[in-house]
Parts: sequence; structure tokens; C-alpha cells
Amino acid sequence: IIPLVKEFKFEVVTVDLGWFYYNGDFIPRDDRFPGGDEDMKKFVKVFHDNGFLIKLWITPLMAGPKITKEHPEWLIRDRDGNPVPTYVYVSPSLPEKPIYYLCPAVPEVKEYYRKLIRKFIGEWGYDGLKIDQDVINSISRCYAKEHHHKYPEESVENLPEIYKIIYE
Repeated sequence: IIPLVKEFKFEVVTVDLGWFYYNGDFIPRDDRFPGGDEDMKKFVKVFHDNGFLIKLWITPLMAGPKITKEHPEWLIRDRDGNPVPTYVYVSPSLPEKPIYYLCPAVPEVKEYYRKLIRKFIGEWGYDGLKIDQDVINSISRCYAKEHHHKYPEESVENLPEIYKIIYE
């Protein structure tokens, strides 16, 4: 692919949908990066060694099946205490699954994103991110009692903090 990218005189390359299994889990696909983190680092290095900047596509605050299972307490919840689902297309080879949103007002969610971005930029070596499926219109009020919100709109009000964490 490098010769083709050079032929078109691109300077920046974006790794888009398909590098992970599910939106929000951000685990490199075994069929594309069988060595996980190490293969991701090598992949980025190949582009850097050929003079390209490289960005990684992400979908902030979406919680895939793994994070949903590991941290159900981070999810935005409705008035009855149920996670609020949305459905997104992932790929033809994977079934459509419900995707939940992480509550941006939860301190642990903010720390999770700090670590995630450090991994993408600091460890893997990406030069930037392509943020897609902006969640500005998808984040709803959160009624999760365990989040101790003063009012349900705190989830919406904290959304800019997640983007600030990503930017920094």
C-alpha cells in the first residue's frame, strides 16, 4: 500500500474503521494485527519510516461488549436504571449489536480515556486521531444512582471534558 499512497502524494494516512472488532472496545483485530500492541507499533513505524503522518479512527464514549461487561457501572442509564442502547453498523462480517455510551461525568471514564489516548499516541506512536460518530447528539441524561449526579444533565455537560482529555 505504501507505493500507492506515495503515488497519490498523500502526507497523512488514516487508519479507519476495521482496525478493531467493536466500536468502543478498541482492541486491535487479530486478523489484522495478530501481535496486538506490538504489531500496531510496527505498522505505525512503517508509515513513519516512509515519511507519512498517521492518524487513528476512534468513536469516543461508545462502549463495546468488552467494556460493557467489565464496567457496567460506567454506562449511561435511563430512569429505570437500564443502560441506554443505540445500534450501529460495525461491518458485514459482524452482527449488529447494541452499543452503550459511557457517562462522561464518571471520573473513572475520564481516566480510562486518558490512558487510552496515551496508548494510541504515546505507546503506539500515532500522530493524531480521527474522531468520528460525534456523540454530541447521542449523549443523553444519565439517571445512574451510583454516579451521584446532582442532576441528570451532568452527563451532557461533561462531554466537553472528554474532548479536552483527548486533545491534551
